[in-house]
Amino acid sequence: MNRWHTDYLPHPLYRPARRFVPPLADWPDQAGYDALLDRARAAGAPLPAGLRFVCELEPGAYYEMHIGATGEVPTRARNWHDWFNALAWLAWPRAKAALNRRHVRAIAR
Repeated sequence: MNRWHTDYLPHPLYRPARRFVPPLADWPDQAGYDALLDRARAAGAPLPAGLRFVCELEPGAYYEMHIGATGEVPTRARNWHDWFNALAWLAWPRAKAALNRRHVRAIAR
């Protein structure tokens, strides 16, 4: 079921990301994902400088390698997994960046 809703946001798990999520009537598009990052950066979130969620991007390399090399996170439209990944980047940017670096090192080996 891909119906957009934010019923999950009151759960304590989402507290770290909740402040970055504006009321959305439907799934975010590219401008919506850009606005999420702008909002998080304006609030002082320690996001990597080049981080960007890029809708419908088909990376030429492994997913994690592409993120590590470009800062672009391939993000599928109307996809819960990718939406929650974006929230995780907003809520725990240092942890996500560290995990990405570990993935890049492991794949390179």
